[in-house]
Amino acid sequence: MSMKKHDRLPDFSKLCAPEQTPISFFLSQQIYFFFLGSIVGFLWEVAIFLYRDKTFANRGFFYGPWLPVYGIGAVLFYLLLGCRRKKIHPAGVFFLSAAIGTGLELLIGWFLDAFWNLRYWDYSDQPFNINGYVCLGSSIAWGFLTIFMAISAYTRRSVSASRACSGSVCWRRRSPDSGNVSPPKCALD
Repeated sequence: MSMKKHDRLPDFSKLCAPEQTPISFFLSQQIYFFFLGSIVGFLWEVAIFLYRDKTFANRGFFYGPWLPVYGIGAVLFYLLLGCRRKKIHPAGVFFLSAAIGTGLELLIGWFLDAFWNLRYWDYSDQPFNINGYVCLGSSIAWGFLTIFMAISAYTRRSVSASRACSGSVCWRRRSPDSGNVSPPKCALD
């Protein structure tokens, strides 16, 4: 028995992504940043311990490959630095992100210690530390990490923007008067 061939297959290159409201897009973006930051933070911590102690260590208190403290940091960095209309000089991004990262690390370290008697990190042996919760080296690392993430996010966004306008990604908008669908347009037009 032979299979029937279809002459009229749909053109999948003209399919459009579903429309999202600005609020649903913003929320899905923050969830994405949270999980991306949590997983990258887990990989970062595992790499540090593999290098330093030559052993695998699950640094989290949850099951699975994620550390929510990094996810919270990723969302916080985006909300405080990424949603700005005015561009910030890279030196300003460095100092703001160092302050945000240090503040978050200090707050979470103190909270874990005060309420659950847990110390997941201790910088007591590092110079310029505050009760072992934060130190100057980690603050500088937060600054450089955010600069690196901002550069890679900008590069990825510009590459995806050029792909979006190539015709493969489009969006449709209903006309409020007639209910007709307008032709696809580039999301960046």
